Amino acid sequence: MATEWEPDSCDRVRDPGAWLAVNAGAVIQVARRVARHRGLHPEASDALESRVLARLAQDDFQVLRRYGGGADIETYVAVVATRLLLDQREASTGARR
Repeated sequence: MATEWEPDSCDRVRDPGAWLAVNAGAVIQVARRVARHRGLHPEASDALESRVLARLAQDDFQVLRRYGGGADIETYVAVVATRLLLDQREASTGARR
């Protein structure tokens, strides 16, 4: 199922704060898909959604500002979510799997 992104989301994110406000629902959909793919429980999925939104807003939207349009924005957000999960796993277990 394709995620509904607002127009002009496929090129560089020009105003990351406004972009995130408009596309928060689509970001949450991507985080849910990543959580489902990784077999997370609903509570962990909710936590991931919040962490992805927070990560995208962190440091004056640095992660969104780095998006250069080379990949689809949906893929970019999915990678951010996956990296958050991997970083969490590494911090809790000390190893990546």
